[in-house]
Amino acid sequence: MFVPNANALAGAIVHPSRRGRALAIVNAGSLSLLPLACRWGPSWQHISAGVFTFVGVALLSLAALGILALKLPRDIVVNAPATLKERLAIVGQRRPLTVLLVTTVWAIGAYTVYTYISPFLSLSTGLSPASTDSSSPCLVPRRSAA
Repeated sequence: MFVPNANALAGAIVHPSRRGRALAIVNAGSLSLLPLACRWGPSWQHISAGVFTFVGVALLSLAALGILALKLPRDIVVNAPATLKERLAIVGQRRPLTVLLVTTVWAIGAYTVYTYISPFLSLSTGLSPASTDSSSPCLVPRRSAA
């Protein structure tokens, strides 16, 4: 929900020649903390019974709100959204359909295969069943009983 909105805002407030760079910055920022979250998130949640997670998200949200309130221009011009006719007009073009087909086949293949390979990964790699869940971007090793 947040990244698509950030991408839309980034595309709206920069010059068209700089949109690619703006989108790259937004997406790099959204992915840059993932390794830290995967490493420290489960530990923080275990130590604090989830309190650190909620407090951390609240504090980061307040910091982002403050920065956005100070730095965003007040006169953002938003173009009218594309009509359904304009959106469907790309159906007749070959390149967008090719990209959409490749993306669709990749997503179906990745998630279908992952559904069936997840139990195998759990058994053969020592990863906990929860960490091989396709909804989790973190692979967390199973803790051994000491």
